[in-house]
Amino acid sequence: MESFLFDHYLKLESNPISYRSLISLRHIPKGTTVMYSYPLACLLIQSTIKTYCNQCLKIPSLTTSSSPPLQACSKCKQIFYCSVSCQKKSWTLHHKKLCSIYISKKEKDDSNLDINNNINKMDEEILRRVSLRIDKYLEKKSTSNFSSSSFSPLETGKEREKGKEINENERINQVICEAFLSLMSHRENLTSDQIEKYKIIAERVWSDLKFKNISQDDLIKYLCKFSCNNFQLHDNQLFTYGEGVYPVGSFINHSCHPNSIVMYEGEKQIIKSIEDIDAEEEITISYIDAAVMNRTSRKNILKEKYCFDCQCSRCLVNFINIEKNKFNNKNKFKITLAKIDQLMEKGSEDIKEEIIDDLIKNWSKMNNSKIESSLINNQIYFIYSKTSFILSSLLPHLREDTLRSSYLHSLDNLLNYLLSKVVVEKEEEEKNTFKLFSTTTISIMTKYFYNLIDAQRWHESWKLGKLILGIYLVIYPRYHPIITLHLFTLGKCMWNDLEGGKDVIKEAIDILKISKKSITITHGDGENNKIVLNDVIELLGMAEKELKNL
Repeated sequence: MESFLFDHYLKLESNPISYRSLISLRHIPKGTTVMYSYPLACLLIQSTIKTYCNQCLKIPSLTTSSSPPLQACSKCKQIFYCSVSCQKKSWTLHHKKLCSIYISKKEKDDSNLDINNNINKMDEEILRRVSLRIDKYLEKKSTSNFSSSSFSPLETGKEREKGKEINENERINQVICEAFLSLMSHRENLTSDQIEKYKIIAERVWSDLKFKNISQDDLIKYLCKFSCNNFQLHDNQLFTYGEGVYPVGSFINHSCHPNSIVMYEGEKQIIKSIEDIDAEEEITISYIDAAVMNRTSRKNILKEKYCFDCQCSRCLVNFINIEKNKFNNKNKFKITLAKIDQLMEKGSEDIKEEIIDDLIKNWSKMNNSKIESSLINNQIYFIYSKTSFILSSLLPHLREDTLRSSYLHSLDNLLNYLLSKVVVEKEEEEKNTFKLFSTTTISIMTKYFYNLIDAQRWHESWKLGKLILGIYLVIYPRYHPIITLHLFTLGKCMWNDLEGGKDVIKEAIDILKISKKSITITHGDGENNKIVLNDVIELLGMAEKELKNL
């Protein structure tokens, strides 16, 4: 385990709060692949089961243009593969044992097994796959039958390379199994109802497979482990297509303002840095979409699902300490992030669709410096002015790729302004103040935004898209995939706006250039992820060509 992590310039370190932390042994520039992590087991969700290969978890049409459609297992007809090699690999890992179980259950149950239909059945199926690999690992470990890394001098070059590949695969399998067995189960933190449910699932799996090296109680323990360590697999647009157990990836602790992200290429998990990470700094990711939740909500979810009280840099500082300035320079970064949560609590009313309509209708007026703000609804004007100030403050840090310290300094100044008494007093002149950064407001705005896109109302969509970008830039880390993908969508809306003219095309080009730089950081690894980057480059080229012809 230690040697595997060391090969990736990483180490595990004891941590009194989170049990242990994954620490970098080198400086990692933003946009770097920190490591690849491989699954102990994966399972597709119901909606993707006939779209993605069940073994490599890739869509055949994205692999090659001549790829044949998925083929079902000829025996059970439940599992689908993109190739014979994937079918053989699946057969070796688990399907040899599971195929007959699927057939038996299908004959007894008219619901066609439907292993992906609900949470309990997904838990049961993942437990089968996890336990088969662990049982095989324990069997091999008990006989000390792990392969040697040495090679015979009589081997040919091809044989030697094949031997190296086999040994590396066995090494990865050993690391994955060791990592899983070392994970905390948090069994003591689960409710009696949850444990009872796991006992029923474990009993079913045990009766089906009767392992040599695993007890029924071990199965309950495994369920506890991956209930608080599972990952949702998502595509290059962040849509979920499966769920998986990634034991090495589970070594990475959560932060509500992380320095790394998780992306996927089929079954392969890609950990990418989104900020420069110093040597001896902890690698962190976000287990949930923490940015759009207030502090109380996300801490409750993390406690319930992952069994820990979040004490990350964004959650650690008490609001009272911010108000009383009880902090020193060492904690200034944490204070800045805590102000985001404070800002999300401001206001008394979520923004409704009628307000969004008014905002879009008055956008051109507010953009005209000759129009007096007194002629426009005060609330609408303040939303517009806040957005403009946010974009002018933070977009340059994506455009110019500034140092993190410089970006955080600008973010801190911006948050001080948005939380200042001057802004609050002006807003309170009106009867109600809007919660611009609340979860409900963001949900309403994004739904409205995509409705405008579906209706091809491009002129209105990019105006609302800029407002959403302003919100995202405040609550998410600057190179979060949500921001980089939104920049691309915003650029497309502007480019499609025939009413906008030359000025909007120029702005679209600027946004697409920022998008290209940002997506290189978030989507720069993996064939499927790079499709997005290529799409941005293609649209940017078309926009620049169109501008020359105007």
